[in-house]
Amino acid sequence: MTHFTDLDLISIAWFLFCSVGYSLASSFGPLSRNNMMTAMQDRRKDWMRAMAVRENRMVDVQIIANLARGNTFFASTSVIVIGGLAALLSAGQDALAIVAEIPFAQPSTLIAWHTKTILLIGLFVFAFFKFTRAFRLSHYTSILIGATPPYTGDNETACNEFAQRIAVVAGQAGYHGVVGLRVYYFAMALLSWFIHPALFIAATTVVTIVIFRREHRAQALKAVLEPV
Repeated sequence: MTHFTDLDLISIAWFLFCSVGYSLASSFGPLSRNNMMTAMQDRRKDWMRAMAVRENRMVDVQIIANLARGNTFFASTSVIVIGGLAALLSAGQDALAIVAEIPFAQPSTLIAWHTKTILLIGLFVFAFFKFTRAFRLSHYTSILIGATPPYTGDNETACNEFAQRIAVVAGQAGYHGVVGLRVYYFAMALLSWFIHPALFIAATTVVTIVIFRREHRAQALKAVLEPV
């Protein structure tokens, strides 16, 4: 029995095209302008400029700590999911029997099942590294906020320049966190491949549209784009 059909190969090619292609287009291509990430980076610059002239910066450190906790949650969740998927590798036959009970499920071999599971594990490993990177960058941002020189009125230019460098580090934390969330979205689409490749293609398309709308067409984006 062939482990993968032509439709399986088409579905995984479509998945790679949508996931990798969207990420590249959003970071370097035509979708890199006027999206939620670039808009939020402008607001981070405004935030850090305001932080640089504040005497009490505890609120800024607290905001960073809250953002870091979100990344910690997703990093920890990724580890739990990876452990569960690793356990699923040893229960492939039982899982295949359960999926076979679904009326429209495509018959699959154990090798195909393990391949899909390993690919899913790889996605969550990638997400784990993204969220832990975002977590570390949030720590660096807190340290830089603490290192910002006190505002005296005479050093406004120096404070603003330092604030812009902090915004770059904070923006990198946000970028890695967003990429990690995208991986979660596409991992949800990959789950449908265990049932049928046609469903996998449909789920990948829907996930791509949802991500695009949330990052480029959301009502929140219009509010964020308004200058302070």
